[in-house]
Amino acid sequence: MLVFTASWCGPCKAQKPLVAQIAAAGVDVRVYDVDENPEMARKHDITATPTYIFYLCGRRPLRTNDANEVLTTIRNGWGCQ
Repeated sequence: MLVFTASWCGPCKAQKPLVAQIAAAGVDVRVYDVDENPEMARKHDITATPTYIFYLCGRRPLRTNDANEVLTTIRNGWGCQ
């Protein structure tokens, strides 16, 4: 999962414990600060923080601003068959 965040982002800080739960569930979490990694943010068309891009079983990735949505997807079996 790619996590795009910023040091000044309040919602990013609030959702940090959820990101830790996602990582604890075995998901490879890569965090990018948009101010420190502007090229990566541009590459993924990031226009708001936080943004989570979660790759699901070779399908189109889940893209959301809510870590709860990713956590729910993981708890429901990631949608993999």
